[in-house]
Amino acid sequence: MGLKHSATKLGATYHLALDKKGNNVLSIGGQYGKGSRKLGDDRRYEDGYDNSGQYSQSNSKEGNVADDAGYTDIDAGIILTAKLNKRMDMNIGFGMFHINEWKYSLVGPANPNGPAPTNPTPGNAQIARRMVIHGQFNAELNDKWTLNPAFQFQSMSGADEIQLQGMLGYLFDKQKDITINFGLGYRLRDALQAIAGVKYKDLRVGLAYDINTSSLKTASNYRGGFELAANYIIRIYKPSIIRPKVLCPRF
Repeated sequence: MGLKHSATKLGATYHLALDKKGNNVLSIGGQYGKGSRKLGDDRRYEDGYDNSGQYSQSNSKEGNVADDAGYTDIDAGIILTAKLNKRMDMNIGFGMFHINEWKYSLVGPANPNGPAPTNPTPGNAQIARRMVIHGQFNAELNDKWTLNPAFQFQSMSGADEIQLQGMLGYLFDKQKDITINFGLGYRLRDALQAIAGVKYKDLRVGLAYDINTSSLKTASNYRGGFELAANYIIRIYKPSIIRPKVLCPRF
């Protein structure tokens, strides 16, 4: 059917230090953007087929379907980052997605027994809000090894998901700031995750594979899917202004 989903968002975050040394930071951010769901021209619907399997556009009520459903999407979140001591820190956050619950249905209102509208409008079906709570604890075990357990809980329209994850990091090269990460994760009642990655300065690359453990494992033969992610932090430093001080000797 050629269904396409596209979106563009702009986000911003404000960081507020809660103490003079900046060991505890509260970050508040949000995203605002526009998106659309579109259908291609080559599409067919079930009611257009007759008993012989032939398709006729005149038999289909596809006039009820809009070609494009545009929407505005708003997300927001808050996270607390705290440095516990020289070797330990943690963060915990809360996010809410699709706050305005935009309409996403391409099927518009129509009389099923009457003629289809010539210029249908998108339907009233709305995307539900998605709530996410997450946290992570980071500990330097020694000069080479770090431990990073994490959790995530999300809920959307009555469907809940809980993920637990444990990662180990090995400082491969201190001078070049290269760290190798690996570990395991578990999505409750669904899948086991094998995770590996590398951190090079401000660049992070990770690879994960899901091993299905749910009731679908009979059909999937425990096979899941690969996920590849990359993250790069761009830092903009404000040049420091050094004001010279002239000390006048006293006589």
